[in-house]
Amino acid sequence: MVLSMDMSRPVVPLRAVTTLFLERQHLAKPRSARITPRRLGRFAEDVGGIQLDSINVLDRAHYLTLWSRFGPYDRAWLDRQVYRRRLLFEYWAHAACLVSTTMLPWWRRAMLDYELRHTGWSDLRRNGKVLERVKASVTSRRKGRRARADGGAGAPCSTRCTTCG
Repeated sequence: MVLSMDMSRPVVPLRAVTTLFLERQHLAKPRSARITPRRLGRFAEDVGGIQLDSINVLDRAHYLTLWSRFGPYDRAWLDRQVYRRRLLFEYWAHAACLVSTTMLPWWRRAMLDYELRHTGWSDLRRNGKVLERVKASVTSRRKGRRARADGGAGAPCSTRCTTCG
C-alpha cells in the first residue's frame, strides 16, 4: 500500500483490489472443491448473500452461482441445507438473497428497523390506476394466463413458473 501525495488516504494498487475481489467471490481458483455445508456457509458469508432471481434463461440465479463456484451438485441437497437444516435464510439484503444464518445477528437489527420504517407500497397506493393494473396482472398470472404485456391476453403461460406450474 502506498500513501497518496497529500498523505491523507492510502492508494491501493488495482492488482490488490482485483485479487481481493476474486478471492472473496471464490473466483480466484478453478473449481476444485465439492460443495459441503461448511463451504456453502462460508461462500454465503464471503459474498454477503447468494442472490435469488426467478427470472432466468437457463436456471435460477442461485443455482447457477453455486454451480459456477463448485461445479455440479444435487439441487435437492441444496434445498435441504437451506429449507430443512436452515444453513441459509431468505432475506431482502440488497436484493432477495440466501444469507448465512451466522449473519442473522447483524441482519436482525436491519429487520427491526425495516419493520418500524416500512410503510408499504406507498407509491402504488397514490396511483390507483397502476395498482389496479398490477393486481389484475397478478390475478391473471395466478390463473395460468399471461397478461397482454407478456405476449397476448389469455395466452397460456409457457414459462413453467412457480405460480403457474
